[in-house]
Amino acid sequence: MFRNIQMLRAIAAILVFFHHAVPHYDAMNGNMWLLKTVGKWGFTGVEIFFVISGFVIAHTTLSKERSLPNAIEFIKHRLLRIYLGYWPFLAIYFFIILNVEPGRIPGLSLVDSIFLTSTDIFKLVLPVAWSLSYEIYFYGLFLLSFALSAAATKKLIVLIGVGLLARHLLLPASNNAAMSFLFSECLIEFFAGATIYICLKWLDKPWLVPITAGIAVVCYSIGMMLHATNGPVRIYTFGTGAACIVIAALAMERSHFYRAGSMFVQLGDASYTIYLGHLTFLAIFYLSGVRTFLSGYGHPIIELGFLAFIATSLIFSVMIYRYFEKPLYKFVCSVRFAQLLGFIKPERRFS
Repeated sequence: MFRNIQMLRAIAAILVFFHHAVPHYDAMNGNMWLLKTVGKWGFTGVEIFFVISGFVIAHTTLSKERSLPNAIEFIKHRLLRIYLGYWPFLAIYFFIILNVEPGRIPGLSLVDSIFLTSTDIFKLVLPVAWSLSYEIYFYGLFLLSFALSAAATKKLIVLIGVGLLARHLLLPASNNAAMSFLFSECLIEFFAGATIYICLKWLDKPWLVPITAGIAVVCYSIGMMLHATNGPVRIYTFGTGAACIVIAALAMERSHFYRAGSMFVQLGDASYTIYLGHLTFLAIFYLSGVRTFLSGYGHPIIELGFLAFIATSLIFSVMIYRYFEKPLYKFVCSVRFAQLLGFIKPERRFS
């Protein structure tokens, strides 16, 4: 386990949470500058997620023997991890929309929402699921890499990453939806993460920490000045900053400068749950009347209540992951589950 990577997963999920929570904070007449700023730019947590995904997928595949069984095992576990964690929150959020905003239902695509076949947030029941379509696409690309040697795959990763970057720098954006998806600028972040893994053995130098952290600060500052909320410029600024943050975190851990503690690791383990569940928590925050209740008080009660809600949601996410999502995933991946489905015949015991 890369403990600092788990820490960054937690930070990324919390940033996205704040991004969607700040409109509720504004409705409560909250005025703390720090909370508003973190919320405004919290969408950049997705960049960190994408870079980490590329790193982790490279880590879990490049060390494996290039064989068909390993390829099948890889894609099975990746898809189960995505869908088993996603479908329960999809069902809950659909139930909320059905009862609170039924007028939205005709504009939603249940097929795209269930199978993650669209990146259009206006068609998806759970809007944050747009990023999962890119995750699945990236898994598919790495599935194909099992046909090549690990050495060839590493070269291809760097080549494709550079090619994608050059394509977006030199050519205009395509108006074709399919081509825009297949050659999306988001893939640059995935391949950047995979490239970082390829260079992992060189990331044990303490001096990398201040250099990459400094570059990240510059990139994020430029992104904020340009208001880079979408398109390639978002990748060039916040994406580059995210890649530098990942490098800095790895360099800190590998040079024994800093290693994340258990709290960050637990939040990192539950980061996918936080990411998928925070819109449901926010809906409950509003529909339960807690937001209205807190709005009746002045500062700093509003801030304390808001932060207490965030903290409570994070605790619930850890519990959901530990006692529901993780056991479910382990059970579905187990031999016992395969036996129940009839894929594997139970062993006979002779006395």
